[in-house]
Amino acid sequence: MTDNQIIKAITIISFIFLIAFISLHTIVPPSPDKKADISKNFSADRAVQHLNQIAKTAHPSGSIENEKVRNYTVEQLKLMGLKPEIEHSNHASLYPKMLTGGDMYNVIVKLEGNSSDHAMMMSAHYDSVQQGPGASDDGSGVAALLETIRVLKSAPPLKNDIYFVFTDGEEQGLMGAKEFWTKSKHKQKMDLIINFEARGTSGPSIMFQTSDHNGLDGKRICQSSPKSRYLILTRKSI
Repeated sequence: MTDNQIIKAITIISFIFLIAFISLHTIVPPSPDKKADISKNFSADRAVQHLNQIAKTAHPSGSIENEKVRNYTVEQLKLMGLKPEIEHSNHASLYPKMLTGGDMYNVIVKLEGNSSDHAMMMSAHYDSVQQGPGASDDGSGVAALLETIRVLKSAPPLKNDIYFVFTDGEEQGLMGAKEFWTKSKHKQKMDLIINFEARGTSGPSIMFQTSDHNGLDGKRICQSSPKSRYLILTRKSI
């Protein structure tokens, strides 16, 4: 190999590494801002405190541990001066190709705006799989919503109502979500839905699914509310 060929090869390899570095750097989440005023801003540190309580151990739907997570979520909402309600239902379905079901307990709380003509919904599921504590899927979503509520609660009221829905039984086949869109008295109030879900354990938050109203092919259960538009955000592994 000649000197020119060696230089050319080194240049190409260096260029590839540079592009790879830039690509990865652009999707690495920012570090928490330690100097931010937590009374007005989202605090990742406070969210992690919630996550430490939520993800102590595996808490599949129907377990005592999942009841503890539900009680913790309700307690935190009450400490913020809100009045959460629990919608109980019994659901059974085939997912995937096996019968699953049981009692579902969705936690719902409304942050009132200046107008009730339109409403937005933000959701996450609080149950985990049987094999793990669910810190990523979806304890991170629940913790993020609890911290979001705290920040919004301390600020002036927004124009429209926001409903925060913490669903049960997601890992058994979206059962809590199905029960919400089948039976909840609140479902017709939603004009926009943002669901926080997790795939992987690291990386940035991205939108990976949306409804037909937004120009893409979305096939999530949220479509059972025909007037609503929805987005599903996830943290995807790098």
